[in-house]
Amino acid sequence: MLPEGTPTQLAALNGAKVALAAGRDREALTAFRQAMEGGLTGTSVSAALAVAELLQAKGGFEEAGALYRDLVVRARYVPEVQYTAGRFFWTSGDAARALLALTTAVSLQPDFLPAWELLGIVQARAGKNTEAGRTLTEYELRLSRLVARSAATDVPPGDRLAAFEMLSLLSDERALDGLLVGLRDSEPDIRLAVAELLVEEPAPRALEAIAQAALAEKHPQARAALAGVLDRARRRAAAETATPLPALPRPSAAP
Repeated sequence: MLPEGTPTQLAALNGAKVALAAGRDREALTAFRQAMEGGLTGTSVSAALAVAELLQAKGGFEEAGALYRDLVVRARYVPEVQYTAGRFFWTSGDAARALLALTTAVSLQPDFLPAWELLGIVQARAGKNTEAGRTLTEYELRLSRLVARSAATDVPPGDRLAAFEMLSLLSDERALDGLLVGLRDSEPDIRLAVAELLVEEPAPRALEAIAQAALAEKHPQARAALAGVLDRARRRAAAETATPLPALPRPSAAP
């Protein structure tokens, strides 16, 4: 595990996030670069990944690639770095680097399902059919266990939430099914957290499920928070469809 960032790194990272949220991408990029300076920490790595993502968004693929090639060496023990870099290498046509990074990611964190999923795809398209078969079988087994764990009442709430967070990273209908079950979890904090994870989900049934969860919610604070989540999910859906959506029922402010 990487050490926490220095005060200077943390201040620069926070400033970058504020600038990014305000749409000031150039200012955010500068601040993220400042947060990268100094020793290797969780903060500096997060900042470096943000820089690479911004560079990609602006068409700076060569510079982003150089940054990823550096990160997979400097932060070689961070599975998220290996996965993110592997995804970039794959989309950039560098299958060899993608395979190495993704294989490293799953060896570092065997339950990191997004890496298993993408590794199987890359192996299959690279003609490594035997390896792809083994990888995708392992992915299926681990996904089934994760879905079961997220719904198990004897699993501690924090572990259930971690399972839901992992499911939210997958582009798999079974993962979405598991997330929708989380909207009925026994813990109001988990129900709200799962709704937050579903805000950006494009499947229409996710929006419908959030609306139903908001209506069914009995916990006063969770009900009010879910109303806000529902509004954001509807705005996101309306922006993506570019057409007005039919009104969905709103939860009342009182029990």
